[in-house]
Amino acid sequence: MKSKKIEVRVTLQERDQILEKSREAGLSISEYMRRSAIDKKLNVRFSEEELEAWKNLTYISNALKNLGNILSKENREDLILELKKINAELKVEILKFLK
Repeated sequence: MKSKKIEVRVTLQERDQILEKSREAGLSISEYMRRSAIDKKLNVRFSEEELEAWKNLTYISNALKNLGNILSKENREDLILELKKINAELKVEILKFLK
């Protein structure tokens, strides 16, 4: 059980930044400060806009993959290669969200 308390002096600007970052991470201020101080990984939640963009990119990527599967049945290698290239670029963008 956590029972010890540490007081930290910060500027008003630092306080506001800590509050904002703890909210973004979905953590209490205490948990955010503990994780920051002992180098635990802090996962920041996606904003609503970022989450929507990630969903859209994933949807487009899946749609392109499905289209590629349809085209492969029609032996359209030229279009298949272009779709694979676009899909690879989308995956790079999607993975940026996970870093």
